[in-house]
Amino acid sequence: MPRSAPYAPKRAVGTQNESVVRLAIVAGEGVGPEVTQSALAVMEAAARIADLPFEVTIAKPVMTRDDWGLCLNDTIRSFYSDAFNAGIPVLHGPMGGQYVYQLRREWDLPLKYTPVVPMAELADAAVVRNSALGDVDIVVIRDNSEGLYQGAFGWNDARTEAFHEARYSVAATERVVAAAVNAAQARSGKLAVVVKPGGVPAISALWREVTQRLVPGGVEVEFIEVDNACFQLVANPHRFDVIVAPNLFGDIISDTATTLLGSRGLSYSANFGDHDGAVFQTAHGAAHDLAGTNTANPIAHILSAAWAASWSTGRSDVADSVASAVARVVGAGLRTADIAAVDSRIVSTTQMTHAIVSELEQGQ
Repeated sequence: MPRSAPYAPKRAVGTQNESVVRLAIVAGEGVGPEVTQSALAVMEAAARIADLPFEVTIAKPVMTRDDWGLCLNDTIRSFYSDAFNAGIPVLHGPMGGQYVYQLRREWDLPLKYTPVVPMAELADAAVVRNSALGDVDIVVIRDNSEGLYQGAFGWNDARTEAFHEARYSVAATERVVAAAVNAAQARSGKLAVVVKPGGVPAISALWREVTQRLVPGGVEVEFIEVDNACFQLVANPHRFDVIVAPNLFGDIISDTATTLLGSRGLSYSANFGDHDGAVFQTAHGAAHDLAGTNTANPIAHILSAAWAASWSTGRSDVADSVASAVARVVGAGLRTADIAAVDSRIVSTTQMTHAIVSELEQGQ
């Protein structure tokens, strides 16, 4: 389990942990179906080794598009409703358009957690100098519910002007800041709040005011502008522990943080609400140029699935065993092309998957 995971929301109060690994699968587009197959193969082995039954429900690949790309339809809405009502975590592949923003809005998933924990075994393939990466452990908590990504948008009648609104309520800001404060209290007591007072003064002021009101003694708060935050993440990542941000800034920060991991193919996240539903996903895109080539890095989706399984069962050993197997495989030099070093053996998506499964089985 990622070191950041224990500070993400637990299952709803009163909910019993599952004695079976259940996943609801939306494979997504692009490389989504390929990395989903990898995740399922690894999780089947991990569940078997943990002596847990493994059950999967897979959504039918029904895609609907509007003027802005992929969007929700009634078939997939029913799938999500069934999963959330049953308390089954959704393992989600990449989707473009407004799809994921509609999903987060309609099912009230306001909190997105992205763990940023570089693997020591990938130091030889690091994008950032190795000396800056030791013991880096960051969690980025991003709002999903309001702001630019959930604002009204469109064109004027003459189509000579485009617009996009960004609004934040006190209530929505309090919800995400409170979650970040809780995480900071459970970790090192450091919280960075990403703002841009000159560019978005009112929203930045609101986030500052809410944070100052909610933060208790013992939590060290830093307000940092988004452009400087991106630079500092690369130049001095140890400066950060918990980072909280509005949705646009949080998206930028999370993607910038992938430079610490070495590849976007290693980045994953999870979306939570106040109910007993959650969506676990890769934090990279669909990579349409890699689709069907058997070259995509499946590790992020594998780790995301492992996190989902541990979240629903309360068994941290499930995710721990998967993460350890992944570390041993890449430490032995087996790499997909995006994380290859000079002496690496470059392998395909399926070869990487088989190697991780084999390592799990040998390590039981």
